Amino acid sequence: LHLFREMVDSRVERNVITYTSAVSVCERGEQWEQALQLIREMADSRVERNRATYNSLLQLTHRLEIGNSIFRDAMLSRVLDESVVIDHRQLDLHGCSSGTAILAVRWWWTEVVPIVQASARSSSFYVVVGWGKHRRARTQTGILESVCDELDRMHVPWRQHEPNNPGRLVLNAEQSLES
Repeated sequence: LHLFREMVDSRVERNVITYTSAVSVCERGEQWEQALQLIREMADSRVERNRATYNSLLQLTHRLEIGNSIFRDAMLSRVLDESVVIDHRQLDLHGCSSGTAILAVRWWWTEVVPIVQASARSSSFYVVVGWGKHRRARTQTGILESVCDELDRMHVPWRQHEPNNPGRLVLNAEQSLES
């Protein structure tokens, strides 16, 4: 972060790549206040945040109340459109960090699923973490584990859709409402 700060003194223009790299350093150092300061600086400098910026920031803040606000901001600004794909009954989390995936599942299950369930009378919903048929298992294990842990914490009944594709989960809203 020291080099990042020196860029101003050297009159080197900071951009989305340098800011995102700095936010990523904050993520690794668990410095969420510093990361939020960088995000404010990005806004003040009119530097657009991208998917990588939000993934790092949400990985860092998903356990904090502010993580929910940041997630909503990312969704409203449509930055996470490529990472969090919603198709009525399916949440696709390809390209998300574990923190982003946890916040997306929490938001989708509490705000989107009840509306879809009421209008479509559907009880089965799907979450895809991108682990299984098209990706090597070791690249997405953390996301799958994090999503499953969050579903358990929320008392949402789930199972793997197919044994050969453990990255697609089936969630049962009807059983969740009964418990």
